[in-house]
Amino acid sequence: SCYWDKKLTVNLTLFQMDIHNQQLIQYPPAAAGFFFKNIGSARNWGLEVEIFARPLRGLEILAGFGLVESSYITAYDEASGTNYAGNRIPFAPRFTYNLAAQYRLLLGSNFSLFARIELNGVGSTSWDVANSVSSGSYHLLNARVGIESKHVDIHFFARNLLDKVYESAVFVFPGADPLAVPGTPMYFGAMCTFWI
Repeated sequence: SCYWDKKLTVNLTLFQMDIHNQQLIQYPPAAAGFFFKNIGSARNWGLEVEIFARPLRGLEILAGFGLVESSYITAYDEASGTNYAGNRIPFAPRFTYNLAAQYRLLLGSNFSLFARIELNGVGSTSWDVANSVSSGSYHLLNARVGIESKHVDIHFFARNLLDKVYESAVFVFPGADPLAVPGTPMYFGAMCTFWI
């Protein structure tokens, strides 16, 4: 971690994780349900960066980036006789990031106006151990405005402002077409929070 006059904070994390007896969800052909089995070993390594800045009074800028390389070291499926060593681990995006700017304007001693805009991203993701089904990266734009006080906050928010079409998950079943779970489309809402 690094700090500069309380106006800029930078955190950097490097990691590596080795997993033995990696579990894998199995969907039996022409049968309902699923089960878990140990398929081998895997390795995850990557980095995470977090940045928090206060360049002006009331203005905060936040950013984060995570990079992950997840792959099987040994992975042999005895049922199908297939070796998956070297394949990416399913449901693990290559990267994630967030970038946000928020501002609070004090209105006297009891109230403040609040505004925030943020961009979130998710990298390409494989959805099965064979890496035969995958989704590309996507990026979501969100916003929030409101008024805040000591005891009550009222915010109006918008999610997925660009109405991006994306897949939040995909399930791959033997002998059937993949089943995709669509991401949440653009929507608006309001939230009221009470503080005691």
